[in-house]
Amino acid sequence: MVVRNSLYNLLAQIIIKLVSFGFLIFVVRQLGSTEFGKYSTATAFVAVLMVLCDLGVGSYISREIARDESQTEVLLGNMMALRFSLALVFIVLSSGLGWLLGYSPEIVAAIFLISSSQLMFAVQSTLDAVLLGTQRLGASALASLLNQLVLVGSGVILLLLGTGFLGLVVASLVGTAAATTLNYRSVRRRGARIRFIFSPRSWPGFIKKGLPFGINQFALSLTYKLDSLMLGWFWGLRVVGVYSVAYNLIFTLATLSNSINLALFPYMARQYAANPEAVRQNFGRFLRYVLILSLPMATIGCVLAEPLTGFLFSPAYSESGLALAILVWALPLMFLNELLGYIAATIGQERQMATLRIVNAVSNLGLNAFAIPAFGLLGASVTTVLTELIGLVQFIRLFRGQQVFPPLLEWFLRPAVAAILALLVALVLRGWPVLLVGGLALVVYAGATVATGTITPAELKLVLANFQRRKQPNENFSTEPSPTAQV
Repeated sequence: MVVRNSLYNLLAQIIIKLVSFGFLIFVVRQLGSTEFGKYSTATAFVAVLMVLCDLGVGSYISREIARDESQTEVLLGNMMALRFSLALVFIVLSSGLGWLLGYSPEIVAAIFLISSSQLMFAVQSTLDAVLLGTQRLGASALASLLNQLVLVGSGVILLLLGTGFLGLVVASLVGTAAATTLNYRSVRRRGARIRFIFSPRSWPGFIKKGLPFGINQFALSLTYKLDSLMLGWFWGLRVVGVYSVAYNLIFTLATLSNSINLALFPYMARQYAANPEAVRQNFGRFLRYVLILSLPMATIGCVLAEPLTGFLFSPAYSESGLALAILVWALPLMFLNELLGYIAATIGQERQMATLRIVNAVSNLGLNAFAIPAFGLLGASVTTVLTELIGLVQFIRLFRGQQVFPPLLEWFLRPAVAAILALLVALVLRGWPVLLVGGLALVVYAGATVATGTITPAELKLVLANFQRRKQPNENFSTEPSPTAQV
């Protein structure tokens, strides 16, 4: 089931990102760097404060439903009522704070509209948590796909009508409404009753248990969005737009990791409760696979970043290409850190993970405070990579002696050799058309992963076999350690 969940969700995410990638090109060309900077500033501002709408309750409830589905109805109703109440407070706080900080009326209006979407998201994300907890990743992925298609369709129309960046905000509201409707129908088909349960006495308990997840979410938002806000303060909205072009490309690729982890987390939580040692045997294999997926993005992307941004957007975005050449090195670190965060939540170390994320956020703040005023978007790009590296070092220390990391040769050195070969191919052929060079480098990388033993034919067969077989959830994975990967 995990393989099918991962591949179905990954397929949906690939379609979503191909659509959104094309939409990003259209948006950047249509708006220009300054207007795109306004949109990026508003979304970054709301994202930093978004934890106030959830306080980590969503992640906690997803884990609890994965462990015991009999709790679904009560947890679902309470979470929906709690998040709806928090969303009302959030709308007032975020809009008021944006006004107090002196943002333009346009940006404050965008902050208000984006914040208002949390009223719908209170329902959608709660339903999504149920689908995640019950391992219905296909239904969740379909809702995400619908969200993106509706957003893109309405966004193109509104932008062509001359609504500017505020049209993008309205389009996102329409997409959220469509996804909420589909999630509602998916959960109803499972027979779960969907109703608000106002039992405020139980909310402090939910918040207390979810708070470590909330702290983690806040620290991550601060880490990933603070640079855009600081660039706007010191260098202006145009630079925010130029930087956001490269940054959005990075997060488009990072979605691949999120798709895999969304499928792995409920499996790991459920199986860890039954047989912790058997699940630990798989942690290292999962780490190796995300590294195999992400390393060529960094090596090939570093070489092709500048010609790629010029090809996609225009030669005017050469600064974005320079930032992208640095930011791609954050991708393998982001892939690993996200999976390690889910592993920490699986084994009940969310408090330690929250502390780790806070250290990361404080480090990011300190580095950005020095680098952005002095070096602008290049400083922000280097800081992003360094922050992810600090996070990985902390995870290595956290999991020391806990059977999480396999031997270095198995999970890092072999993939690194294959990625370096792909980098050399990209360097030699750099003068050729950028898409042709990227494709050839990926072919070389795929061959090198097999030649170096990074991934074996037996593992490929196992993945295909698990994808093709239709078994019950508890039949898809042995609880005994296996010499081959169990993904």
